[in-house]
Amino acid sequence: MVKNTVLILVCLFTLLHSKAEAKVGFAFDFDQRFYLLKDVKQNIWGYRGGPYINQKFKCGIGVYYGNNTYFLKSNSLWAADLDIYSDFNLQLKQLGFSIYAEPVFYKGKYSEWSVVSEIAYFKNNYYILTGPTSNQHIKSTYIPAAVGISSNLKFGDQFRSPVFKWFGLNIMAGYRFDIYESETSLNMEGVHLSVSSAIFLDKIWSDLKGWKKDK
Repeated sequence: MVKNTVLILVCLFTLLHSKAEAKVGFAFDFDQRFYLLKDVKQNIWGYRGGPYINQKFKCGIGVYYGNNTYFLKSNSLWAADLDIYSDFNLQLKQLGFSIYAEPVFYKGKYSEWSVVSEIAYFKNNYYILTGPTSNQHIKSTYIPAAVGISSNLKFGDQFRSPVFKWFGLNIMAGYRFDIYESETSLNMEGVHLSVSSAIFLDKIWSDLKGWKKDK
């Protein structure tokens, strides 16, 4: 996964510096991730954006933050990984960023579909709130990778106001793979789902230029 991501970014760099003229816009999305893991459910809030090349390829950087509190049973996998053998409460705070590549394979009037590959770097802070090892604080570095399918749903031109063309709905589903985590061996691989708003900056820019010319 890491090699594939690097290869895609190298291809992007070559494209941007080739003699052929590339039409480069920008795409930005809010990104609220819901992870369904083996013992817990996890929410992460973020924002991602970057170049949108020839309306066929997106890439960029995402920034994410998570703050989740769990009640874990003594027989849970996370309890075993943390060497805790009784029920306890755990708070997990996360802060990190990702690099993603996203080729678009379908673009229509009301939707566009793409394949997302990404690798991320997180700082995880585990706070054990109750139990025999309460007040324990574990810091770790976490590096995951993920692949999924993303869809941007557009409102189109059915509304009178052009503002409705500037926003849409982004839906993404995929799977996260653990690559590395220091200090702990917690398994955070699992399915994720994201439902967030999308902002189409290319449409905003084209409308603003059109209004300027009309003046």
